[in-house]
Formats: sequence, C-alpha cells, structure tokens
Amino acid sequence: MLQFFGRGDELEFLKERYGSGKPELIVITGRRRVGKTALVEKFLKDKKGAYILAERAPEQIERRRFARTLSKAFDTYIEPGDTWSDPLSGVTDLDRPVIVVDEFPYWIQYDEGVTSAFQTAWDRKLSNSSAFIIIMGSLISVMESNVLSRRSPIYGRRTGQLKLEPFEPWEIDGFLKKWENDELVCAYSALGGIPYYLKEMDSSQSFIENVRNTIFEPTHPLGMEIDFILSEELREVAIYELLLGELSKGTCKIMTVADRVGIDRGNIYKYLGSMERLGIVTRVRPTLPKGKLGTQSRFIVSDPFFRFWTRFAYPYRSELAIRQKDGATTFLKKEMNAYLGVAFEDVVRRSLPHIVSGIVRWGTWWHKGEEIDIIGISSTGPDIVGECKWSDLTAGEARSIVDDLARRSGIWDPKKNIRFLIAAKTVKNRKELESEGVIIVELEDIFNIN
Repeated sequence: MLQFFGRGDELEFLKERYGSGKPELIVITGRRRVGKTALVEKFLKDKKGAYILAERAPEQIERRRFARTLSKAFDTYIEPGDTWSDPLSGVTDLDRPVIVVDEFPYWIQYDEGVTSAFQTAWDRKLSNSSAFIIIMGSLISVMESNVLSRRSPIYGRRTGQLKLEPFEPWEIDGFLKKWENDELVCAYSALGGIPYYLKEMDSSQSFIENVRNTIFEPTHPLGMEIDFILSEELREVAIYELLLGELSKGTCKIMTVADRVGIDRGNIYKYLGSMERLGIVTRVRPTLPKGKLGTQSRFIVSDPFFRFWTRFAYPYRSELAIRQKDGATTFLKKEMNAYLGVAFEDVVRRSLPHIVSGIVRWGTWWHKGEEIDIIGISSTGPDIVGECKWSDLTAGEARSIVDDLARRSGIWDPKKNIRFLIAAKTVKNRKELESEGVIIVELEDIFNIN
C-alpha cells in the first residue's frame, strides 16, 4: 500500500460519483509522481475493482492481459476478443464494477485505436450499465491531445474529470514532520509539492545532505527524473535543457534567450509554448493599476523541481554523471540563500489568497529598472503593493521597506492610496506596523493555513 496524505477533496469527489450508481467514465490527469495511483488505491480499498498499469506492448498482448486482470478481479471469465471493446463489454452485467486503467497513454502510443474502442464499448453497452471506469495518465501531451481534446473519440463520453495538483507549501509538513518551517521552504523550493519527491527526503538529514543523496545522485530516481520527463514529453531534449539553463540565469529578453541557445528567433515561442503547456515554465506580464496586464512579458521556470535542477544540477551535469558532487554541493551552499529569496516569493504568492481577503487579482510589476514583488487588485482598483524578504527583519529594515514601497507605489500608481505588505521569515516590529495598516505575512502565518 502506498503511503497516503491529504487528497480529501479528490477522494470525496470519487466517492460521490461512485455513490451515484450511474455509469461513470472519469479521467484523472496530473504530472508524473503527483499521487494519482495512491489516490485510486485508497479509493479502491473497500471496493471490488480491477486495476491495470498499461505497458508499451503489442495491442493483442495488452488486451489479453487486460482481460485476465478483469477476470481475476471479478471472479468471472472475461473474453479478450478481437478489439479493446470486447473485454470492456464483458463487465456490463456485473454489479458496479470499478475498472482503473493507469498510464492509458502507453496504450494510445502503441495503438491509437484504443480510444475508439473505448468509445464503442461506452456507446453500445457501458453507458447503460453500472460500470465505474477511471482512465489516468501522466503523459500530459498525449492525455490532452488524445483523451481530453475535442478530436478524441471519447470526448463527450467522460462524466467527470479530475486534475491532481501538487501539494501547496503549507501542506507538505506531513511528509517532513521533523523539519522546521524554514526547512520546509527549502524542500518546497527544490521539490515542489510532489508526494514522491517529498517521500524520498530523509527527515533525519539536512536539506543539503538530502540533495546530495537524491537530486545530485545519478543512480537515484530524482537524479534521473528531469531527463525522463523531457524525453517522454518532448523531442530535442538538449535544446529544452539549454533553454531552461538560460531562463534560470534570469535572462529576461526572449530574443536574447534564442540567440544564446542558437534557436531561430521565429521558433523560440514554439519551444517555450511546449514547456508552458507542461507547466514547466510560465509567461508572466506586469500587472497595471487598472488590473490589466502589460504588453511586456517574461518566461520564468515556474516548476520548483525543474527550477532547482536547472539552477544547481544542470551546470554540473558532467561531474554529477560520474558522481563527483563536491562542485555542485559547494555551489548550492553558496547560492542557496539567494535562490530562496526568489523561491520564497512563489511561496508567498501562493499563500496570499488564503491569508488576505478582498483581492481579486494578485500579480507583480516591473518597468525601467523598478520592480514590485506583490501587486494586489481589489474590486475597486489598486489596493496592495508588497515586498518579500527571505530574512528575519529588524524594525529598521522593515521601516525602510515600507518607505521604499511608498516610493515605488507612487511610480506604479500615483493617484491611489495603497496598502503596504511585507512578507518575511519574521518581522521584529510586526505589531507596530500592523497598527499603521501594514499587512505582515510571516512564515508561521503561511504554515498555519488550514
């Protein structure tokens, strides 16, 4: 049994659909290692169901294996037949059979006709039965094009869809119960909220030791993870790695990125768009006072695991390949605090909707060398400007930040009275500033979100 944390809402969704008694075809998506299998295993615990992990094998072999799995699970012979629709149709007379097909894209890659067979089985028999079918997949590009898109034969047949997201920063303490809040930020900044990655951490060791033993270890699954994901989802892996390397350095001008990587400027957005669809990078624009977005844009490496790997492992990939870890470790120790300054901004932005009410849009802003980390737009217009600092602020430092926010807010929107926000590990004069209307967000506030 896989260790299971959280996912109460997702589990309740599946239980409600199961309780309906109606035929269901549920599609569950989510990136690799996010916990889809653990979720359905938990759901199946008290139910009679069949689970099969698809493999890249000839259709006839997989179809027979599928029929054997169904036969064993439901204590009845299921005929493999000549098409995928045959074993599926064989369960229609059973009482609420649950069938889970994991990594469904593997079957699609070997035989695209499998989606048409599922459509046939659903239209002819399953839609009039009590069958409860779950289709899952980690290959985002295949799931989007062959299962979720309007071109898919099973488009319009699915009765429910669930996208499993990574855990939020304040939800990961269940995996690392011995770590303090600042260590949890380190973990999230490197691993995101991916359950499998978090479970690979040893709470008795330091963050640096864990990185050496996992991400910097070429024989460890986390040491091989980035190459696996890129090679599964994309072609020209080396080009995408070079792009990630440039973006991780903070190169903002897209045409400069193209020139440094050696990509034709006319093709750069194609590559960036592919990574954006996978959730690896995000295109951001400055938030203007009226809530609109500026025309300037930047692409940032937004996935924490990719961002960390690109910053600290990728530059030392040759050394790490032969298990020479000292260079990468020294660089990590030297640059980690600066890296956390950027990563902490991401943690704060994710937490603010749960801490500060009345804001309809959160964003950021930059123009001609001036930047504001946090922008908050309410229903009546500009409301909040904020600064994030990965440090314990003294009273003087906090006061200086307020003064500078007042200056920069005047550049951003000189006609509006703006509230100020400071996010930091701790703020010495918190009560004093709050009495003046300044919003203070400390680490403790973030990890106390329910």
